[in-house]
Amino acid sequence: MNNIDTLKIELLDSRKRNEYAEVVLTSLLRLLDNDKQCFKIPFDDVVTTIEGAILLLQE
Repeated sequence: MNNIDTLKIELLDSRKRNEYAEVVLTSLLRLLDNDKQCFKIPFDDVVTTIEGAILLLQE
């Protein structure tokens, strides 16, 4: 593998980490409900948030 391929992989990994961080933060903001009586977040977002948080913490 040459340097360009290595840089491409590192760039992709960096973009994935940034995307996960954005999903985690966006999901946390979506927890805020206008009436503060319930959580407003779809199940898929919960799973993605947990997976993203785990990946970010492992690095």
